[in-house]
Amino acid sequence: MIKHTDNSLTSINVTYTDDIPEREIRALSSFQDVFSENIRRRILITKDIEKEEEGIEYIPLWRWFLGRYRDTGDLMDRKRKNKEV
Repeated sequence: MIKHTDNSLTSINVTYTDDIPEREIRALSSFQDVFSENIRRRILITKDIEKEEEGIEYIPLWRWFLGRYRDTGDLMDRKRKNKEV
């Protein structure tokens, strides 16, 4: 978990597989249940899946290592900007 300067929270879970165990998604859902008002992002780092589903960002480990998603703006902000253009 990352606590940002504005007190919002980002949850990061890692599973090095593309066959995501349900427990990984449940963990991020439980995080949302407890901290719902303060959540900025929920991230699941995977072997090679890249998508956004039900408010969870799935990011391949190799892309995370490249630093593309380490910033706090990231995937969802880029999607919003692309829709506005």
